[in-house]
Amino acid sequence: MSDNVTSFRQLLENKFNPVAREIAIDVSFGEEVTSVLQLLNQEQLTLTQASLDPPLGTASPPQSSVTGQVRLWEIDVVDITLVFTEQDRVIAVTATLPQLNFPTISRYIAPIDESQVEGLSSVHFPQAQLEASTKSGEMIVTGKMSENWSLLGIERIGIEKPELMLKVQTHPELLNNYVVEFTGKIQLSTLEIPVSIDIPLGIGGWRVNILPPGIPLPSLTDLLELMSGMDIAASLPSQVGTMTALTLASMTIQFDPNTLTWQGTNFSITSTNAWEIAPKLTIETISLTLNLRPSSSGVYYTGYIFGSLQLSSLTLAAMIPLPLSGLMTLEVHSNQPLPGLGELAALIDADYAAALPDGMGNIGSMILHYVQVQVDLDRKKIAFFGFDVASAREWVIIPNHLSLEDLRFRLEVTPWNQGWGITGFVGGSITIEGIRISTALQRSHPAGGWHLWLAEPLALPGLKGMVNLVGGDYVGGLLPPQMDSSIGALTINIFSMVFDGTPQTLSAIAFS
Repeated sequence: MSDNVTSFRQLLENKFNPVAREIAIDVSFGEEVTSVLQLLNQEQLTLTQASLDPPLGTASPPQSSVTGQVRLWEIDVVDITLVFTEQDRVIAVTATLPQLNFPTISRYIAPIDESQVEGLSSVHFPQAQLEASTKSGEMIVTGKMSENWSLLGIERIGIEKPELMLKVQTHPELLNNYVVEFTGKIQLSTLEIPVSIDIPLGIGGWRVNILPPGIPLPSLTDLLELMSGMDIAASLPSQVGTMTALTLASMTIQFDPNTLTWQGTNFSITSTNAWEIAPKLTIETISLTLNLRPSSSGVYYTGYIFGSLQLSSLTLAAMIPLPLSGLMTLEVHSNQPLPGLGELAALIDADYAAALPDGMGNIGSMILHYVQVQVDLDRKKIAFFGFDVASAREWVIIPNHLSLEDLRFRLEVTPWNQGWGITGFVGGSITIEGIRISTALQRSHPAGGWHLWLAEPLALPGLKGMVNLVGGDYVGGLLPPQMDSSIGALTINIFSMVFDGTPQTLSAIAFS
């Protein structure tokens, strides 16, 4: 300690009133005491029934303490001890507060919006503890409620004797830093769920979050009834609502303790169970997210079911919005390789595989871009199947005459005439007389034919190339005698073909 700095002991000897047993500790003690007062948010501390240790008259002890009672943060009879260490010029404070409530915390300790705690004066922590030190620049306040705290507005939820730890850190050039840990447990059936309670520092509201790791759950129904008071599980798919082997991965409860209202609950659950949505269609590795909100009619909810769907060698990610309404839709975007449409179709339905155009099911080396499946959950049947795939392989439409390359399939499959009906579009390219041109094959109705047309005008040296394209001598015999190969060079502006049933059965040709 520098010779020109007055020792703590000398200041205590000068300020202490042994008759009244009082001492006022203020900024006249120096910058160290000023730092303590800033931590405590006080201009001075006036101790009554005070005692000095070692007693008055002790010469230059390395450490001195003063103990007494003080009025702190409008709380009377606070037992407090200040310890002064000479060598490091450090001051440490410990205190016991008879009780501490949230309005007091808001006014003196942490920046909580007073409107968020004005109705919580009766929610208090008896015998709260305070520790502060100039060495660390920290003040720590801890407390534990003596009773369970009901999250007002949620009758079935109570936090068992929550504990508070509030740390205030000062910095000479920066704003104070606040760390709050407010923890407890929620009782659910036979389970204790550890939770943290978010105090609204600055902006924001009150929230309760479960602490990691996840909590095993006996039943989804119990949790949903606890959260909302209505059986939401009954409106979920039956296999999902009755699942076991559950883990509560996350949960947040929003509430306003001042207006006694519940504002919402968000949670996510995982399960090792599988959910069969239709024959040969099973979702595994299921996770469920639900957002519950109050409404005029009770509670409404939204959310998603996530999982993985195995189709042949493909593992597809599934995301199903909730609540379910009408048909359930599975949509998957992917760039995964696909062995072939026939294998995929057979997994969906044998009749569907048979409904594919001839040769289409055997095309391999495909890349899956998009799949959409609609499932009737009540009947456990597929109501719609659509996909977008591409392949570099060749599809032979008319053997030895017409083949498509650079394929892109965008097809939709729906129930039709006690089987499956296929509509959609197949894009590709064909080569005629050495000329490569884009073309398309389309079917707009399950009962209609497949229409093929060229995407642009095509210049040919004669009719021979076109005749070979659409069927050889048989088609050539249908043409007028004047339209033989002697016509010479020509340009086809419009060209279309209609296949009846399967593309191998040609029913009409039109061109100009």
